[in-house]
Amino acid sequence: MGPSPHHHHLLLPLLVAGIAAVTLPASTAQGMSETEALIHLKKSFSNSSSVSSWLLTDNGGRSPCAPGSHEWHGVVCARGKVAGLRLSGLQLGGTIDVDALSSFPDLRSVSFAGNNFTGPLPSFHRLTALKSMFLSDNKFHGDIPDEFFPNLNHLKKLWLDGNELSGPIPASLAKAEQLIELHLERNKFSGELPPAPPPALKAFDVSDNDLDGVVPEAFRRFDVSGFRRNQYLCYVPTPGQPCKRPEITPESTSWLGVVLAMLLALVIVVVVVFSASGGQPAHVHGYDHAHKGDTEEAPPVNMVKQGSSTAQKRSMSWLGRRTGGSSAGGTGGGHRRASSAAKVDDLSTGGVTGDLVIVNDCKGVCLA
Repeated sequence: MGPSPHHHHLLLPLLVAGIAAVTLPASTAQGMSETEALIHLKKSFSNSSSVSSWLLTDNGGRSPCAPGSHEWHGVVCARGKVAGLRLSGLQLGGTIDVDALSSFPDLRSVSFAGNNFTGPLPSFHRLTALKSMFLSDNKFHGDIPDEFFPNLNHLKKLWLDGNELSGPIPASLAKAEQLIELHLERNKFSGELPPAPPPALKAFDVSDNDLDGVVPEAFRRFDVSGFRRNQYLCYVPTPGQPCKRPEITPESTSWLGVVLAMLLALVIVVVVVFSASGGQPAHVHGYDHAHKGDTEEAPPVNMVKQGSSTAQKRSMSWLGRRTGGSSAGGTGGGHRRASSAAKVDDLSTGGVTGDLVIVNDCKGVCLA
C-alpha cells in the first residue's frame, strides 16, 4: 500500500528546507550571514577607515572566506569560515559588537589591541569557543564580571594589560581551566589576589596596579617581577613593609580637615600681610636700590633729627671721652675739639626743640 497524499504534504516542507540549507549562504541562529556580521561589526566602530575593505559587493552574501571573495582586511579564514580577527593598532574606537562576533561559530582568536575602545569590558564571555583574546592598550574600564572566566572553557591566552580596569580580580579566575597566559598589568585593580590561579597558568602579570595584601602561596610560582609596583602588595611579608592599605577612619578624616583649615588660614594671613605692605620691599639705608650707582659720585648728606637735651648729652659725652683719653701734650687739640663740641651745643640749644643737626661729609664732627 503506497503513501497517502497526507504523507506527501508532510515531506514537501522538509524537502524545501533541505534544499535551502544547501544553496543559501551560511547563517547564524540569528539569521545573520558572516558577511552581514562583519558589516554590523564595522558599524559599531568609530574611525573605521582602516577596514574600508569590509563592504558588500555584487555577489551579495558571499562569505568573506569563500573562493573568489575580495580581501577583507584583518579577517582570518580557516576551512572556508571566519576563524580570527586581527585588528590591532588600527586606531579603531567606539564599541565592539559582541552580537556580531557571536555570528562566527568558528571564531577562535580576536585581537583588538592598541586601539581606542572605551567603556566596560565587552561580554566576550559569550564567545565560549574563543582560545585567545588580545585587548591590550585600550581604554576599557570598570570591573571584570564574576561570570567572565567560568564560561571561557577553551580560552588559553588573555591579554587585558594597559587599560583602566578596576575593582578586585574575581575569584572565578581559577575556573578558566585551560588558561595559560594572563596579563593584567598597568590597570587599576585593587584588593587582594584571589586564593588560587587557574591550574594550567604559566605566565601571570599584575604589576603596576593598586593591589594589597600578601601574595597567596599558590601564586608564588610566578616570577616576582609580575607583582611589582603594587604599593601594599607583599610577595613575601617582611618587617616594616605594610601589606595592607591604611583604613581612613572618621577621626583621621576630621584631623585632616583641621590641618587643611589651618594651612588655609596661614595662607590667608600671608596674603593679607603682603597686600598691606603694598607688595614692595622696603628701601634700605634711605635710598632706592635703582639709583645705587648715583652714590658713587657724591655721598649723601646725612641728617639726624634729635632733641636739644639728647644732643647736649652726646656732645658732653664725646668731649669727656676725647679729652680724658688725650695726652698732656695734646691740650691744643683738646681745646679745638671742645670748641667744636660747644658749637654743636649752641646749635642744639638755639631755642627750637628738635632742630636738625647737619653733619658734614665727614659723617661726624670733623676735627680742625
